[in-house]
Amino acid sequence: INRASAHLSVARPKPDEIKKKLSMYGFQSPPTEYLILIDDVITSGAQFRAYSDVVIQNHPNLKIVGVFWAKTSWSNPFEGMI
Repeated sequence: INRASAHLSVARPKPDEIKKKLSMYGFQSPPTEYLILIDDVITSGAQFRAYSDVVIQNHPNLKIVGVFWAKTSWSNPFEGMI
């Protein structure tokens, strides 16, 4: 999908909005019981949710695993822990 990065955008699409633009192409039957979806950053999780929902609609027994290389952090995650 051609769109602005979610972590740089004020108007973040919801999973249902993203799913409207997706089509499932690929395997007729999964070659394995797991599918790994890889993304560079998880901001709201909407993109991952949309893609995993579309895959599960077509292959309900497939287990989806998400791998994200970074996470957008708007504050110090360790604040108040010390």
